[in-house]
Amino acid sequence: MRRLSREDIVLFGIGAAIERDDVPNLELLSEVMGIDHRSLDRVVQSLFKKGHINYIKNKSNRDQSVILSKKGGSRYSSIKMEISKRVVLTLDDGKVVNIDKLLSNISDPYGRVRLIDHLIFKRRPVQEVIESIRSMNADKRSEKMEKEVLGLVPVPEMIPLNKVLERYCIYGVCPSPEPVTPTLDLMERTHLLREAEILRRKGMIREAKEGYSKILQSSVCMESNFWVLCIVGIVQCLLYENEVDIALKMLDETLYVTKNPLQRAFLMKNIADILQDLGRMDQASDMYKHCLKVFDKKDQPILRSAILNNLGVMYNREGKLKEATRYWEDSLRIARRLRLPWIISMVSINLADVYSKKGKTRLALEYLRRARSSLKGIGDLEGLSAVDFNMALVQIDMGNHKRAEHYFERSKMFSLIYLQKAKEREEVYRSRMASHMGKKSDLP
Repeated sequence: MRRLSREDIVLFGIGAAIERDDVPNLELLSEVMGIDHRSLDRVVQSLFKKGHINYIKNKSNRDQSVILSKKGGSRYSSIKMEISKRVVLTLDDGKVVNIDKLLSNISDPYGRVRLIDHLIFKRRPVQEVIESIRSMNADKRSEKMEKEVLGLVPVPEMIPLNKVLERYCIYGVCPSPEPVTPTLDLMERTHLLREAEILRRKGMIREAKEGYSKILQSSVCMESNFWVLCIVGIVQCLLYENEVDIALKMLDETLYVTKNPLQRAFLMKNIADILQDLGRMDQASDMYKHCLKVFDKKDQPILRSAILNNLGVMYNREGKLKEATRYWEDSLRIARRLRLPWIISMVSINLADVYSKKGKTRLALEYLRRARSSLKGIGDLEGLSAVDFNMALVQIDMGNHKRAEHYFERSKMFSLIYLQKAKEREEVYRSRMASHMGKKSDLP
C-alpha cells in the first residue's frame, strides 16, 4: 500500500472540486491543507510540468485556477482507487472508521481534502480531523458540513475477541439465544456475521463474501473485532477461489493498520495457516509460536486451542508424528474443556489418522463418527469432506480398498480451498494405498 504524496492530495482536491462542477480554489486548498501559497505553487507547477493539469487563466494571475488534463484525470482516478483501499483506520479505543464511507458523507470537496490530508497523509486522530472539518463551517465555507459530519462516528460497544469467537460461530460454538449487543445496527451486524460464516462453511462462497462485505460497508464506525473477523472471512473466501496472493496481500495490508496486539496475532495466525499450506514451514512455525505467546499472555484459550491444532498439522506434514500428536492432544483437552465443537471435530479427524496408523482402527472410526455428527450439525461441508478423506485412509489401513476409494471420491465433492491442497490429498491417499498393496503399479 503506497503512501500518498502531497502532489496526490493536491490533485485529489482539484479533481474533487471539478467533480462537483466547481472551479478549484487554490487559495482555499492551501488553507485546508495547512500549507503556504508558495509551497502550493511549487506543487501545482510540478503537476503542470508533468502534464497533469492546465491553467485556466494567465499564469501570472494570482486568481488563476486549473483543470485536469486527460493524463491528470487518469491519475486522479488512480488516487481515488488508492484511497478506496484505505477503507479503515484503526483507532486506539477499539473502533474502526471506514474512510471510504466517511468520505461519501462529506460533499464539500475541501472537507474531503482535509479528511484525506489529515487522516492518511498526516495520520492524525480521526476525532481531531472531524472536529477540524466541522470548524470550517464557522467561516461559512460549507453550510452542510456540520450536518454531514455531526454524529458520523458513534461509539460502538467493545466486545472482547474471545466473546465474539464464542458467540458468533467462528469456531462452531452455538450462538447465544440472547442478544448481546445494545443497538439495532450492531445486532444486525452480528446476525450477518453468523450468516456469512454459515454460508462459507456450506461452500456458498460468493454469497458469504457479499455478507462480509456488507458488514464492512454497513457503518462509518464499527467495533474493531468484527472488522478483523470480516476481513479474515473475506480472505477465506478468496482462498476458496484460489486467489492466494490477493488473500495474503489483504492480510498484510490489514496487519499494517492494526495496532491491537491480539488482533495482530489473530491476523498473523491466518497468514501462517496460508504459509503452511504453501509449504513455507519455517515462516509458518515462527509466526505460530509468536501468536501462541500472545494468546497465552492475553488469556485466549480458544485461539490457543486452534493454533495448537494447526501446529500439529504442520508437524504431521513434516513427518514428525510424535510432536504432532502432542500438539493435537493438548488442543483437544482445551477444546473439550471449553466445549468447542468445531475444534474438537478438526482435532478428532487428525487424531483418527494417528490411531489408524497405530492399528487402533476402531478408535479411529469412533473419532470420525463423532466428528461427522458434530460437523453435520454445524453445517460445515468442508469439514465433512475432511472426515471422508480420513475415513478413506482408515479403510485402507483396514484393507477395505473399495470402500476407501468410495470415501476418497466422496471427499472430492466439496471444492477444496487450494488446488495445492487437493493435490496433497491425492498424493497422501495414493501413497497410503500403494504401501498397503505392495507396489504403485497396483494402484486402482
